[in-house]
Amino acid sequence: MTDPDDFVFSAGDAALTELPEILMFGDTHHRIAEPQLRPHYNAGIEFCLSRSGIYRWDVEGAPVEIRKGELSVTRPWQLHSGQDNLLGPGRLMWLVIATGSPGSFSFTGRLCEILGNESEEILRAFSGTSTAFLGDLPPG
Repeated sequence: MTDPDDFVFSAGDAALTELPEILMFGDTHHRIAEPQLRPHYNAGIEFCLSRSGIYRWDVEGAPVEIRKGELSVTRPWQLHSGQDNLLGPGRLMWLVIATGSPGSFSFTGRLCEILGNESEEILRAFSGTSTAFLGDLPPG
């Protein structure tokens, strides 16, 4: 990380004790492109929001690009990386939410309580999506 305001919380960190379904939550700023986003999988849905800059992903061989204010979503166990393994430059926030074992996705615990009746619909919408790009977020 290159900025004093950057943070990354991973499963098991005290900051995530109340929401064990959150596997990772981070906010990072890079002034230059850095070779640090190698191919990987997540055991959950990953949301990435570009706060500034342009981010280029490779999601199972397909190029995905997000710009400021745009959100990308990667399904559980979907192989993804930065194009050419690069991250940045820009400011990126990400959240990885556990969804259970492959093929049987579900929200549980506190996160399910927070999402309430909408949790199953949200999960279906994101875990079954074939695209990794959502585009501009609505204002507000």
